Amino acid sequence: MSDVECFARSAVRWNDRRIEVRFAEVDGRLICIGLEIGPHLVDDLKFVNVVEGDLRPLAATDARFPLRRIVDAALPAAVMVRAGTGDHAKDVERFNRDLGVLQRAQAEPRKRIGRPPIYSREHFEEVARVYSEHLKAGGRTPTKAVQEHFGPGVTKSTAAKWVARAKGGKYKLLPRPGQPADDG
Repeated sequence: MSDVECFARSAVRWNDRRIEVRFAEVDGRLICIGLEIGPHLVDDLKFVNVVEGDLRPLAATDARFPLRRIVDAALPAAVMVRAGTGDHAKDVERFNRDLGVLQRAQAEPRKRIGRPPIYSREHFEEVARVYSEHLKAGGRTPTKAVQEHFGPGVTKSTAAKWVARAKGGKYKLLPRPGQPADDG
């Protein structure tokens, strides 16, 4: 493995803890490749700029933080710090190059957070169809009909949750109790 130059680093505070974010340019992309939680360490011997929050023991809850928000907050400051070499012409050239890298990094589409949906709209349409057909046929246990339709691995509780999602939420495929049925 080869050495990779640290593009820039920047510290932000989160829950009264200092978090240093380290960036590298990899394949033309600016990415976060490291974090340091705690006060700044100089020469592997001395902590500097220590504030009271840094003096409490590090706990597991301190390691739970919104990484994307912290990276986004640290990135512009990291680019600004990197430009200060003292040579004005060199700083302007480097800043303009870095600004392009920063703009590309900020333009990357954000990943959706949370668990992806397990069941599609078509699944809930099938739930609504089975439920409605059972009711129209005079059945008294439409949720049980949904459970049986989808096989032995489906519990009554799961079938009831599917029916509830088909009735409410973003699908609204079944009328809620007290609402007239849509025969269209």
